[in-house]
Order: sequence, then structure tokens, then C-alpha cells
Amino acid sequence: MTDATVPAPRERGWLKPLLALAAFVLFPLVPVAPGAAPVGQTMLLLVPAVAACALAAWRNGGRFSIALIWTALAVWIVAAGPAGASPGSDLLTRGWAVLLAATFGAICLMPSERGFFDRAVLAIATTGAVALIAIAVTPQGGERVASLVRDQYTAGIAPVVTFWEQLPRGPEWRDMAAGNPALALYLLATRSALLEMFATLPDLATRLLPSLLGLESMAALALGWALYHRLGRARLGPPLSPLREFRFADHFVWGIVGALAILFIPMFAPLRTIGLNLLVFFGSLYLLRGLGVAMWFARAPALGAGRALHRIAMVWLALLAVLFLPVSGSVAFAVGLGDTWADWRRMNARQPT
Repeated sequence: MTDATVPAPRERGWLKPLLALAAFVLFPLVPVAPGAAPVGQTMLLLVPAVAACALAAWRNGGRFSIALIWTALAVWIVAAGPAGASPGSDLLTRGWAVLLAATFGAICLMPSERGFFDRAVLAIATTGAVALIAIAVTPQGGERVASLVRDQYTAGIAPVVTFWEQLPRGPEWRDMAAGNPALALYLLATRSALLEMFATLPDLATRLLPSLLGLESMAALALGWALYHRLGRARLGPPLSPLREFRFADHFVWGIVGALAILFIPMFAPLRTIGLNLLVFFGSLYLLRGLGVAMWFARAPALGAGRALHRIAMVWLALLAVLFLPVSGSVAFAVGLGDTWADWRRMNARQPT
């Protein structure tokens, strides 16, 4: 009997999955985030992912009722489609959500010792390959997709752009500028920089669509996997590891190597969009791995006042990391990439206590 068919207790603890669910749903509402979350209605990705897990588990001895409920929810949300989307964008989004869930469910049905991460990467790569073939055989498919993405992102950030464009025109601005001219000058400089940035974001979001969609899909599949294993008892694989234990096969480093080669070797200049997407996708994975290494070494003492002081220090470090995000992100990426060779967590675990 395989691990997938052995009834097991449900995974415990709802706090972390619910916090992750809230972040996953609310993130696209951040004014400049529509490009970072190409599927703005994230439930369109999440619900079919849970349904795929439930159906795969049912085929391996899980409860039919769970599979039926989540499949019905998935059919309903896919049929409704993303709210406010254009017809073309609506079709693309629903097609990706269905194909991704179906591919992931089929992979989960295959006898395998792979964990979640390898299955999710395989599902995303397969879905992406099918999508590229569909775009290639469609007349002007690439141009149409790029136009839809650009229009969707432009519409998503339009309220923020309008706010900054109209900022110096109201009576409140005149009163504030008269009372605090230094602040007014600072806001005007910020306004100019932001408007320049907003003007470039639609094209950048279009170029990075494959990698950003892949990362969002990975998050949806991970959350769907975690939610299902708290609802059903038929296992599909090992539980998701805590972030401090997050790691993956070392051969993924070739994604970074390939990206850097494409970006910096002149003969590969026509492929730089591909290199940029590889760097964003694999770079984000290594950034998470670096955060995992940092969390491993930042584990709190077991008891006593040291634990409270440790938590206060971690809060301050987290605030500093957010304030200096480019620096902290670069350091986390470097640590995660270096962990491919150093494997600091395993070395630390072998040291005598």
C-alpha cells in the first residue's frame, strides 16, 4: 500500500493557512500589484487547485463528498469567470486555471515519490508549454495576449495614476503647500518619480507575464495542497515543510545560470525576455530559500526571557528588512543561491550542541 492510500490524521493548524489565504486574496488589491498577480481573482486559481487535490485523493481512497463539493465550487467559479475582465482576458484566465488544475491533479494521480514542489513545477511547466503552443498556432496570438495583459494592467493601476496626476490641483493641496512648502516639494518629486514608474509598468508586466503567472500558480497550488490536507485524510504526499526547511533540488541552479547567460552574452540578445523571466522565477525561489535559511538560524530559544527578547529582535529585523527591501531581498537571494553548495542548515545540524 502506497503512502497516498494510507489514511492519516488530517494536518493540524489552521492559522498559517488562513493567514496565507488572506494574503493571497488581498494581494491583488494592492494598487501596484495587478502585474505581480496576473490573475486578479485569485480564487479562480485556488478553488480548482483544491478540487484537483480532492479528486486525486478520492481516486486514492479519499472521501467522495469532499471531492464533489470542491469540484462543484470549482465549476461554479470557473463558469462565473473573473469579475470585470475583458472577454479575451476572461477566456485566457479561465483556460489557464482549468488546465493548471487538471495537469496538477493528473500528476498527483501518478505513482511517484515526488513531493509537492516537484509536482507543482512539473504542472506549471506542462501548462506553460501547452499555453505557448496554443498561442503559437493562433494567428497573432502573442500580440493579442500582450495587448490584453497591457490593457488589464493599465486599467488596474488607473485609479492610482489618476490620484497622483490630480494631486496638485485641489484646494487641499494649495492649503498644504502654503503651510508646508518643503512637504509640497517632496510630494511633487515623489509624484514625478511615481508617474514615470507607472508609465513603464504595463510593458514590464507584459514582459514578465510568464514568470509572474508561474509564481502565482505555485502559490495557489501550495495553498490548495495545504487546505486539502486539512480537510481530507487521504494523503497525496508529504506535508508542506515550514519555510525554514524550504529547499529544492540543486539542479534548479541551472535556471539561474541560463538566465544570466541569456542576459549578459550578446549573442543571446533576442532571447532576453526569456532570460528575464527565468531570472524572476528561479530568483524568487532562491530568495524564499534564503529566507528559509535565515529563519533556520533565527530559531527562538526554547524557554524563558530569552524567547521574548528573541521575538522582539526578530520583529525589529523584519521591519528593517521591509524598509530596505532591495538590500534584504538581494541578500536573501545570495544566501539561498549559496545554500546550493554550502547547505548551511545541514552543516549547522551536524555541529555538536
